[in-house]
Amino acid sequence: MHLLLFLLGSDKIHTSAQVDKVVCAELPDPIEDPSLFDTVKGCMVHGPCGARNPQAACMENGKCTKKYPKAFSETTTLDQDGYPIYRRRNDGQVYIVRGQPVDNRDVVPYNAYLSRLFNCHINVEVCAGMRCVKYIHKYIYKGNDRATMVLGLIDEIKEYLDARYIGPVEAAWRLFGHSMHEEIPTVVRLALHLPGKHNSLFNTEESMQDIVARAEQDITTLTGFFAYCQANVDARVFTYQEFPQTFCLDKIRKEVETKRKGFCNWKNVLY
Repeated sequence: MHLLLFLLGSDKIHTSAQVDKVVCAELPDPIEDPSLFDTVKGCMVHGPCGARNPQAACMENGKCTKKYPKAFSETTTLDQDGYPIYRRRNDGQVYIVRGQPVDNRDVVPYNAYLSRLFNCHINVEVCAGMRCVKYIHKYIYKGNDRATMVLGLIDEIKEYLDARYIGPVEAAWRLFGHSMHEEIPTVVRLALHLPGKHNSLFNTEESMQDIVARAEQDITTLTGFFAYCQANVDARVFTYQEFPQTFCLDKIRKEVETKRKGFCNWKNVLY
């Protein structure tokens, strides 16, 4: 099971000290906290892999795919991608796990409270940067894991339909008519094209004359931006990328208008 927790602004983790309060990547003291030590030693040690066990499941081309053992680190730091490099001090303590010597470099990050409470493997990580968003949301929307094996000819259409899986939670959510996802602020895709080279949708039953006539009247985010700046000098202070923050392009009336309070209505506008 994967559980993602999004914190309110006042509770978000921004500093190394805050990370250390939530996540630990070191073996606890066996004398001061024997129960937690037994849990971490039995459930939160990766592998061992590497030169100690080249046949481990995580090994690929002679390297651990999970990048264990980690490097020693005297303090917790946040890397450029927003993921913490957890504190793993070289305290000289080495223990035998599954017949191999291990130290703090082999510990999977955990939360001491949860490990004490459930006495099982619970990997806890902190994502503290915007570059983590893509990875996080991939887990939310990727769907359930499923493997398909076909003997004989492959029917790609049937394979796609058979691979679609909706679990009970998602099914109930859809039946109640709730939104499946939402992004704020809205991500806007701005058109880039040469004059007269924009995309235009058409019905194959329409005549060529009707298709060409409508295509000539089409307005895209790019042509709308140029036309509005040509007619309004005040708008020229905005770059193309900044333009959607202040203006909306109404695709029904085919004109640019000043954005109202909040975000544009995506049902009626392109910006």
